[in-house]
Amino acid sequence: GRNNFKVLEVTTTAAPSTRLSINFTDPVDPNQNFDGLVNLGDSDDLRFEADGNLLLVYPSSRPQGELNLTVFAGLKSADGYSLKTAYAETISFDPLKPEVRLLSKGTIIPDAKNNPIYFETVNLSQVDVRVVEIFEDNMLQFLQESSLDNTDEYYLRRVGRRVAKKTITLADTNLRSANSWKAHALDLTELFKASPGSAYRVEFSFKPAYSLYPCDSVIDTSEEDEYYEEDYYYEEESLAETSGVDEEALETRYWDNEIYNWRRFTYNWQEQDNPCHPAYYNYDRLVQTNLMASDLGLTVKKGSNKTYHVYTSNLITSKPMKGVEVSLYNYQQQKEE
Repeated sequence: GRNNFKVLEVTTTAAPSTRLSINFTDPVDPNQNFDGLVNLGDSDDLRFEADGNLLLVYPSSRPQGELNLTVFAGLKSADGYSLKTAYAETISFDPLKPEVRLLSKGTIIPDAKNNPIYFETVNLSQVDVRVVEIFEDNMLQFLQESSLDNTDEYYLRRVGRRVAKKTITLADTNLRSANSWKAHALDLTELFKASPGSAYRVEFSFKPAYSLYPCDSVIDTSEEDEYYEEDYYYEEESLAETSGVDEEALETRYWDNEIYNWRRFTYNWQEQDNPCHPAYYNYDRLVQTNLMASDLGLTVKKGSNKTYHVYTSNLITSKPMKGVEVSLYNYQQQKEE
């Protein structure tokens, strides 16, 4: 009945912003003053938003650990009925898991003084950045089986090679603000000089040592896991034979097609979402994007009679470009007449 207004469920959301959702049996009166009707721990700075049966509560800062939630009698539904008794529950706000994600969109980088790429991180003190160049004279081969925005690595080794790698220390990594998303900008001109016509695979990754996630103990990456599935070599070579070889030397052998992979990941499906286990830091945590070095912007329109109209402009000045020669190639990399 309508005069049986009560709380059904309470859930928490960590991203993109910290939010508490209180689900009621009936729509909530959006015009009432919620101050004093909802209490969350010691916080006295809460923002409220009524959305049908939901009352959304936004703390001014991200809560930590367990907090007591109280919804007092007197809070009304849209029909004017009040809670008959107060609702109380202990709410847990789990810390955000270490992660990196891209903010920048698009795939073209013009030859400018600065070429920043924007990304976000949470609960990380550092990230590893790796850049692979897909060389200009290999672009047709790359586009035979891929597209410019495809980040699959299956064909990458045939057409590209690593040209830069850097570990970046992230600013503002104190523990008080560690449990929130932070935006960063990386100037790509500090890592490599873009060659016109080439494409670049930019990869962001992180290791257990970079994690700020609170664990009961240090993540042990030295032990062999029984679910461990990742081998360096095509041929059967023991780990003892590879000990003492640094990662850079192994990666060089990878790009020379002498070994299958230089990465080492611990695979354990039961622990793959546990930030306190090495299995969390696997290939799925990598973030990659393709960028192409060019000052030219192309607008191509295909006609019904298999004709193409191409319009060119300068990406830096936005002015039209004249005298640009445009060629079309078929799937077999042959120039069309």
